[in-house]
Amino acid sequence: MTIYPTLEQAMDVLIGSRTVSFVECLQQELRSCGSGTLVTFGSVSGILTAGHVWHHIATNESIGLCLFPPRQKQYQGLSLDMSECRGNVHSNYAPNNDEECGPDLAFIPLYGEKLSEIEAKVGSFYRLRGSCDYLHEGSAQNILSGSIAEQDLPVERSERRCTININGRMSVGEIATVRACHDLSRVKFQESIDPDFPPVATWGGMSGGGLWKFRAQQLKSGKGAGKFEVDTLRLIGVAYWQSPSDGVGVRHIHCHNERDIVDFLNVSTSETQF
Repeated sequence: MTIYPTLEQAMDVLIGSRTVSFVECLQQELRSCGSGTLVTFGSVSGILTAGHVWHHIATNESIGLCLFPPRQKQYQGLSLDMSECRGNVHSNYAPNNDEECGPDLAFIPLYGEKLSEIEAKVGSFYRLRGSCDYLHEGSAQNILSGSIAEQDLPVERSERRCTININGRMSVGEIATVRACHDLSRVKFQESIDPDFPPVATWGGMSGGGLWKFRAQQLKSGKGAGKFEVDTLRLIGVAYWQSPSDGVGVRHIHCHNERDIVDFLNVSTSETQF
């Protein structure tokens, strides 16, 4: 098993490197417009995200793809030609329809040079499995990973390019199941209060981001004493909806759970394989 010098490095390698942010360019303005997770299911690899994120990015000729964790001021020029992308979607999304219940899932298969290019930068995609026992994993942390549009830094312009600095966010919080709707069992995430990080006013941009179960143990003896070994890493949800603010700034993020994701991918990847 791999040993990591710090807890933060373990999270960056195992969760951050599988997280992506979509970036659109509108009249020389850049902005993040959704998140996703790099996954492999069966023999197909691609980006798992929310259905309404796919509907939005599919209106662009191309979409930028930001990979994490980047080095400071690292220039990334990755993009997806949307005319070559096929999104498999299971969604009740419609413009101006605030659909709390879902479904709201999408999967964008990646092939050939684009898949190889991304794999070369991030290493392996997360391989989803079919069992769904995450609620019984005790002290494992719940981590929501993606990007938040309100935390984007101003666009920088030069004669040759426009660039935007996007801040990824991994938020630790509590989860609870919520009532089934449309035969879907969802989970609700609420970020824990952390004095070192300002609370989020709105989670726009996090849609499609992954909800993870993560636990690492600090080694007590031997050559790795003081370092960390990860014993739990599970992708258990995909974020797609935020509740209205409760008046003191608290919002809940609704996510499709692991069972919904696996059922969806069983159908979408069987349609994709050839």
